[in-house]
Amino acid sequence: MESNFILDNKNNVAMYIRNKNLGICGHTKGNGYVCLKWKSWCLLGCYCSPNVDLQEFGSFVGSITSELRSTNLEAVIAGDFNAKASMWGSPVTDARGEYLMEWAAELDLSAINWSQMLAANI
Repeated sequence: MESNFILDNKNNVAMYIRNKNLGICGHTKGNGYVCLKWKSWCLLGCYCSPNVDLQEFGSFVGSITSELRSTNLEAVIAGDFNAKASMWGSPVTDARGEYLMEWAAELDLSAINWSQMLAANI
């Protein structure tokens, strides 16, 4: 890793490694995501534009699913999917939100909305 920044293939997601001695074992990247890997877990940073249609959104989520399955590691997924769902505090649920809620259920993922937790002083 020659730079402290790792960018996805579209330059929409950047991970900044402040301390290169954190024990990062490697990284991968794709269109809209960067995945940093440690021995037993990984961190995925993701972004999907609100301008892509539902089919392209599904392909994007599919690429993240493939990445997760290929690493076979515990994962934290952080990002902006530009999706609305009651699962993470939105008053409405859109098609992307429905898609992500089904995806989360399939992969046994939990949603955490940090801004809600901070507002509630949790």
